[in-house]
Amino acid sequence: NMASSEAKGPVLLQPEADRLVEQLKVIKLEEIGGKAWMKQHQTIEKLNMQAQMCVMQNSDEFIVESLIDHEKVQLLIHDLLATEVFKEKAW
Repeated sequence: NMASSEAKGPVLLQPEADRLVEQLKVIKLEEIGGKAWMKQHQTIEKLNMQAQMCVMQNSDEFIVESLIDHEKVQLLIHDLLATEVFKEKAW
């Protein structure tokens, strides 16, 4: 894992991040908490960490650009809201 071995290095390189963004998909509410959701949640966390690093380093915000280019912003909002509903129902 690059994040633990190199604190200042990228979590994701641009081509890998772009590929991961492209693969994001809407997960149905009943599938939240399942295997596919867990995998995608880990991907979103990696993208989030890299996006934060870009902002802190005043570098190219390629994560944001990729999310916009691949029209995934609405998917992230859906994921956030669905996850919150899941948390309320599960607890």
